[in-house]
Amino acid sequence: MLKKKLENIPLFAQLADDELEALAAISEIRKYSKDEAVFSEGDTGKDIYFLISGEVSIRKKISSGFKTIAVLREGDLFGEMSFFENAPRSAFAFASKECDILGIRGGAFENFLSDKPRQSFGILMKMLAISSARLRNMDRYFTMLYQTARIMTTCGSLEELAGKILSEIIDSMPVSGAALYMYNMFDEEYDLVSSVSAELAAQSIPREASFIAKLSEGKSVVAVNIKDVPGLCFFAPITDENGLIGFIGIAAENAPGHEDRILIGTVCNMISPVIVNLRTKQEELMKSRLQEKKWQL
Repeated sequence: MLKKKLENIPLFAQLADDELEALAAISEIRKYSKDEAVFSEGDTGKDIYFLISGEVSIRKKISSGFKTIAVLREGDLFGEMSFFENAPRSAFAFASKECDILGIRGGAFENFLSDKPRQSFGILMKMLAISSARLRNMDRYFTMLYQTARIMTTCGSLEELAGKILSEIIDSMPVSGAALYMYNMFDEEYDLVSSVSAELAAQSIPREASFIAKLSEGKSVVAVNIKDVPGLCFFAPITDENGLIGFIGIAAENAPGHEDRILIGTVCNMISPVIVNLRTKQEELMKSRLQEKKWQL
């Protein structure tokens, strides 16, 4: 069974039967329950893992808690950074769904590669390519969070915040446009605050629109051909303690990948308290102006 699983992993596609048998001897498949940890940030160990079935999430500890930075799918390799660096785990991996994971013992895998220099070159180059792509994605993730935090501290109005955040999303992700909507309690609809390169974004969205119910549950929505929001294909909720107060919509040829959806969702969570603060200040200013006019009359 192990040999058959290894045959289906592209990394080992060029190995002969006897080499796969040797690799199977230093491997094992383990079942993980939902929310069970595979390894924690700071753990020692050089084992590498392949997700056979289910789903694994990679989380990174930051000042405000933990943030999901990647969601792995069937066939994905993980844990390879500690194998290359001989250093503690740099992130936390857990089963976000019940899953089967194939693990290869790190020290034994090193010996396996040493005994097969011709095959090991191709395997190591593929592993390095996977690690490089993952590092680029993590760098993009934290760069965008930093930029979002910087924008949050410099904006004096909701419109300014929206414009800058949407521009940052477009510059950082493979999307063609973005729009931010906020709930208008007087009209009971979501009004367009700002859009960047999303020419088809509607000026207002009725509260009864089909996708709003799911956003109200705090869930993002991937959908196309929604008549209320032509041109947008992904929606991430902006919530406060009272529920849904707005959302960001994305225009793209293809809906953003899972990691990009996580990133957009994180941005929405970050800007929510700032939006509430800016709206409160705006309301107070309007009340003050109305009061001044009242006294003038």
